[in-house]
Amino acid sequence: MNNSILEISFLSFFSSLGGILLIFLRKYLMIKINLRKKKENLLQDKVLQKEIKLQEKEKEEAKEIEENLIEKDEKIKLTKREILLLFKRADAIMARGKDKEAEKIFIKILAIDDKHLAANTKLALLFLRRGDFKKAESLHKNLIEMKPKDPALNTNLALALFNQKKFSEAAFYFQKSINLDPSNGERHCNLGKTFLAMGNLAEAQKCFKKAVKLKPREIEYLFLLAENEKELRNFDQSKKIFEKILKIQPFNQEAKEEIRSLEILGF
Repeated sequence: MNNSILEISFLSFFSSLGGILLIFLRKYLMIKINLRKKKENLLQDKVLQKEIKLQEKEKEEAKEIEENLIEKDEKIKLTKREILLLFKRADAIMARGKDKEAEKIFIKILAIDDKHLAANTKLALLFLRRGDFKKAESLHKNLIEMKPKDPALNTNLALALFNQKKFSEAAFYFQKSINLDPSNGERHCNLGKTFLAMGNLAEAQKCFKKAVKLKPREIEYLFLLAENEKELRNFDQSKKIFEKILKIQPFNQEAKEEIRSLEILGF
């Protein structure tokens, strides 16, 4: 019996010792992990500080290049790196909403290198955003010569044409952008709107259906489809779509009014 008691005492002792060692081991591992994290954070901070310093240096350099360009009216030569720094500056200015200031720099870049793809793209987008559709059209046509299979460029050109009421040409470029990327619901919707503007309700309907198929809960697409069904005198179908809108947005007043109007007509 004494032997049994001793055995139990030894087991209890070793069990307690094992528990203590396990606690110390866990604490040691946690300290080691925390130290490693601190080192990683310090390293990241150093890398970040270097990047910030480099960015600041590049900004100053780009500003200096821009000032030199303003001082000199004649065409001057810049290295690829200098053009890149100048472009980054213009892009950052545009991102802050200072379009006029950015436009001047993009134009300076294109005076040096008229085939600069990124500067052309940004300037074309800037014109489109500002509503200068004629300039946007011209630049996007030049860009499409450089990148004919870019769906975004074809879409932007189509938008510039649409806003000038050049509907037939806009439809061509919307369709081209769809052929290049059929998965974008907005492009199908825009093509549908173009057909509507041309008075082609049947073709518009096909486009809106494709847009809804790609994004079944997009309210704008559903409204366009429902309105077009109504114009085509498909009143029952139109009512179903308005009811679907209410399931997605139960408090949509416009959809409720449309349903009431159709019910008054007996649908």
